[in-house]
Amino acid sequence: MGVLRPGPVIVDGGRIGGTIDGGFALTALGRKWIAARPESVPRDPSRFMDVIAGPGRRFGPGFMQRAEEAIGCYRAGRYLAACVMCGAAAEAILLALAIAKTGDEDAVLRDYRSAQGRKKMTDLIGSRLKGSLREPLESFVGLLAVWRDEAGHGRATAITDAEADTCRVQLLRFALFADAEWDALTAPTGSP
Repeated sequence: MGVLRPGPVIVDGGRIGGTIDGGFALTALGRKWIAARPESVPRDPSRFMDVIAGPGRRFGPGFMQRAEEAIGCYRAGRYLAACVMCGAAAEAILLALAIAKTGDEDAVLRDYRSAQGRKKMTDLIGSRLKGSLREPLESFVGLLAVWRDEAGHGRATAITDAEADTCRVQLLRFALFADAEWDALTAPTGSP
């Protein structure tokens, strides 16, 4: 989080002071963080990458990059940025599914970059799915789109650690769902 650094602080002409347990010192950010009196210390999300890396390999390097950024932002207390990156990682899942379904990366990316691209991808993947698969797909994409859209546009927002944690968990659940249902979600449209 950038709150501590290894080593002592030298003050008053060489006297060691300001250390924690004799081996760490508060950074300038750490002093500000303590002065703000945070209500809680953020939980360590390191396990998140361990869990999401398995299914994440299927979604490609763009997904893994965004998931790692989301966790780094969350760990640093940058909750707004964490939500934006979770949304971007979720969109990487959506793109991976659409590309696998069509086999045409150029067409998928062209459609995705056009007006209502996210909806087009969701419709492409979910159009012929039975409700037990279509509804979770639409739910995951919808919830993460809300977080990304709320966080990614230029107005002030009140996103806190609670919202960022919810967004992070939704991303994990979406990744696990997409991985478990990969064959059904990516079956060509003409398949039975």
